[in-house]
Amino acid sequence: MDIPIIDGDTMGRAFPKVDMALPYVYGKATPTPAVLSDARGSVQIIAQVEDSHRFETIIRSACVELGLSAALSLAPLPRTLVEQYCCLVIDVQQRTTGGWTIGTATLEPFNDEDEAVAPYDGKQLTLSYQIEFFSASLQDPAEPTAMKTLCTTPDLITVTDASSGSALGTHELRYGLRVAAIAMPAHPLWLTEAGLKIGGPAAFG
Repeated sequence: MDIPIIDGDTMGRAFPKVDMALPYVYGKATPTPAVLSDARGSVQIIAQVEDSHRFETIIRSACVELGLSAALSLAPLPRTLVEQYCCLVIDVQQRTTGGWTIGTATLEPFNDEDEAVAPYDGKQLTLSYQIEFFSASLQDPAEPTAMKTLCTTPDLITVTDASSGSALGTHELRYGLRVAAIAMPAHPLWLTEAGLKIGGPAAFG
């Protein structure tokens, strides 16, 4: 059919239920219409349900009836929703001091025309780094002092190229680059008092 598709992870975890996917958690999408089938040719169509939690209970019961082995096809996510997971670098501020490369990168969601995606209400994602990223904060350009911290060291913040998926170093960020920002939990040893003293937010000022 020559229709481009994206193979993506909408959960970021290994949770067991369909309604735990983030587009359904935030009410941005619905899993229906959906089709459930087994190897014997039994096919069930779920045209509409009241919410994703109800959908999960329905297909779970059907799957048990079908012998615990079935294939499920959900309604595809709209392009505008998938675009919300990618960002465009709109500003990079960097300086070298005391032997360290220190700076910030400002990102905002983009669409195919490199325009900001409306659901973010104009908020931008600011990544601060000292050689590597140590904090990620949401900021409204109209209120530069009002920032909401989303992730900070010792948890990990990684930026990848939106096209190739390759990880990018802080020195590779530039205006107009399409990227995705990913947060990952730190090893438990970094969350101890000793670990936080060396690798926590205070260590980076």
